[in-house]
Amino acid sequence: MSTNHIKKYARHPLILTVVLLIVFSLTLVGCGNNTGQNGNDDDPTPDYAAANAALELYLPGDSGFTWRYDGSYEYGHTMAVTDIDRDDDVATYQVSGEVDDPSGGEAGGPERYVIDLSYVVQEGELIQRLDSEMMRDTPYKDLILLKHPVEEGSNWEQEVVDEDGNSTTIKATVVEVSNDDSLLTTVRYEDLNSRYYEERVFQEGAGVVRFTKLYMDDKDSGDFELSYWLFRPESELTAFFPPVGEELRYHGLAEYGHVAQVTSVDTSPGRDTYLVEGTFEDGSGLGGTFEVSYVHDLLTGSVTEIVISNSRKDKAEINSLLHDPIILQSPLTDGAQWQQVVAINGEECTMTATVTDTATVEVNGESRQEVKVEYRVPGVPGYYDTTYIERRTFVQGLGMTGFSSLFKEDMMFLRPDNLTVEEWLSQNMFGYGLNVNITR
Repeated sequence: MSTNHIKKYARHPLILTVVLLIVFSLTLVGCGNNTGQNGNDDDPTPDYAAANAALELYLPGDSGFTWRYDGSYEYGHTMAVTDIDRDDDVATYQVSGEVDDPSGGEAGGPERYVIDLSYVVQEGELIQRLDSEMMRDTPYKDLILLKHPVEEGSNWEQEVVDEDGNSTTIKATVVEVSNDDSLLTTVRYEDLNSRYYEERVFQEGAGVVRFTKLYMDDKDSGDFELSYWLFRPESELTAFFPPVGEELRYHGLAEYGHVAQVTSVDTSPGRDTYLVEGTFEDGSGLGGTFEVSYVHDLLTGSVTEIVISNSRKDKAEINSLLHDPIILQSPLTDGAQWQQVVAINGEECTMTATVTDTATVEVNGESRQEVKVEYRVPGVPGYYDTTYIERRTFVQGLGMTGFSSLFKEDMMFLRPDNLTVEEWLSQNMFGYGLNVNITR
């Protein structure tokens, strides 16, 4: 199992436990064992645990997760996960909510607008069970939304019954699967007996982020599409990204330097991905280029740094040893913390990030927020107290304005008696900063 898959499962602790148990059991059995899926030649019962866990990646990890959807023709609805129940090999996500009533009650009582929905994961299928009169969704009570394995071109057929008791056959096809920054999957559902179709876009940890269906009206205006999409919430983190194309020049210790800029922003319903391209300009004369993406997840309120390339190295690192760390997470308040399983030196370790300071600073006479974050990873050999430490500073509109990381222990000078451990660590760090005038 790849590191990226373990990271994704780590967002869902119960799913991670199931998957790791499966991997561990397979390791014990060995690759050459020809017994059945349950370790018994006489037991043909399929084991859906891994398939179900993969499908649950598309659903929120915690009860209380809330969706807000807007749609065409002033449509909207809000719903939330009220309970997650796992019984044997079945996971049920109970969801409740309500559809917006633009009529102010004139179109009927509030019960008409109630949403009673559940997502059920069982036997390698993600099933939607819907009971709502006004929700702009499928006319079918039970619909298989996803079927494992979720791969481009895979398809399945299902006999369904609509709210009027009419039966038909739906053919679902996985149109596209993108796994660049997270799972993003598009599925098209077609009625084999009519022109009717539906299309859904699923995002890892967020479920359906866009829905479209064909409204068939043979008498008046003819066919047209109805859609709804996940509302893009405002995020305090958005203000910290620099404008596209603005040159950012950094200088640091040992004549280190590089120039970088945001070259593009890819926007999806719940996520913005900023591509940063840069060039090394330091005293080594080696030159070189790099690419980094910063994934701003609007649903979780986090920013993840993903190094794409570094022409100077054969691995995806630029100064930091942390692979794919969450560098910022809301709320940005003093003392706020988050933890994450990250890869460092090829090993899985737990990083604890702490907001150590927030302040208002002046940049060219303009007041902006500054945030300082420290990242600690225990259990890393070669560093003082076997703990790797990074510190970063961020300023609104400028992105990261300062970076420092702890030297390896054999590079550190002895601690004088007049320095505390923290003061001594601060003086044993490689660092660089943005060439801009920032005053407190």
